Amino acid sequence: MSTSRSSMSRLKFLRLVIRLILVAYCTALALGLVLSYWKEAQVGRFVPCTGHVVRVAKQVATKTDGYRFRGSMSYSYDIEIRYAVDGREHTARPIWYDDRRAYLEGQRIGVLYDPADPRRIALADESSPSTQARGKQLVVVGCILLFMEGVLSLANHRLAKRGPLS
Repeated sequence: MSTSRSSMSRLKFLRLVIRLILVAYCTALALGLVLSYWKEAQVGRFVPCTGHVVRVAKQVATKTDGYRFRGSMSYSYDIEIRYAVDGREHTARPIWYDDRRAYLEGQRIGVLYDPADPRRIALADESSPSTQARGKQLVVVGCILLFMEGVLSLANHRLAKRGPLS
């Protein structure tokens, strides 16, 4: 009898944990979609042109525990792009770009600029395959969480149907 009850309580606890993870995951996914649509709405009115990378500043971040190096380093890149709008040259930093991607000075690059303020630019290739792959991975993780919830619900239902052991 106690084995059946402890199994049911463990299953209920696991279901609760998975539901909480699922709620947090869905909230993060929804927030990501809202931000993505907001970005698309912002950049949707931008006009395409071609520019060149004129400055690349590589920034190194190291992971420490307060006083010593922990062996983890990450890099980000701060870039400036030169481009022309209506015969007038501008140099600006993109408002959105993948700062982990290595850019080369002099590299030709697709630019989207805001016609109301040509100093506001975004890179044209931001919908990269890596971004799309991350989206697919998020969907797969969500499906796995839903499957786990279903399996635990089925196990809980079968234990409850069986009733206490005599």
